[in-house]
Amino acid sequence: MTDRRGWLRQAASLAVLLAGCAQQAPAPAPQAESLRIMTFNIRYGTADDGADAWPHRRDLVIQVIRDGRPDLLGVQEALRFQLDELGAAIPGYGEIGVGRDDGRTKGEYAAFLYRKDRLEPLASGTHWFSDTPEVPGSTSWGNRITRIVTWARFRDRTTGRAFAAYNLHLDHESQPSRERSAEMIARLVAAEDVPVVVLGDFNSGEANPAFRRLTAGGRGTPPP
Repeated sequence: MTDRRGWLRQAASLAVLLAGCAQQAPAPAPQAESLRIMTFNIRYGTADDGADAWPHRRDLVIQVIRDGRPDLLGVQEALRFQLDELGAAIPGYGEIGVGRDDGRTKGEYAAFLYRKDRLEPLASGTHWFSDTPEVPGSTSWGNRITRIVTWARFRDRTTGRAFAAYNLHLDHESQPSRERSAEMIARLVAAEDVPVVVLGDFNSGEANPAFRRLTAGGRGTPPP
């Protein structure tokens, strides 16, 4: 149990570090005004993982989130019942996101959980990583599995400032899909007129061209 808890903490911490590197994050602010942002691939809850299956690690995942005390949390691979269980165990959070298979509740989510007393959602949506990004369940770039990004704009109730957040899950097999997906994100971010944070599961190392595209600095070329 101790080893598993340590692995979960390390995974969550690494995800936050990577998310902080991605694109342009909100400018540093005094400690009282800073936002705590976490990203966590919680592993889909129906996986045949033996001793690490969801029922055995659910409480550890919840504890990691409680210990992190995020104002904004991006989760990947979350199924509907897992989000329901997190919501019941960690009250005070709102939810943004849809299932990737049908744009409603079916399939994995790349969802946001946000502290309702700190953040006010202004707008949100989901894009599918494909040539038809508004079509639920669509794929076209070599990814056999449907991949999505959830975006949201928030107003910080403490400072009054607005920012945008993108929570993505890049493909684990197709490099062309990873690179096309990263380019889509870069173009979406380029169109934003507020600070942006990009978080998620990149399924790539720091030297991967897809990851480098998101950490290259600047906002790139906005969409036509």
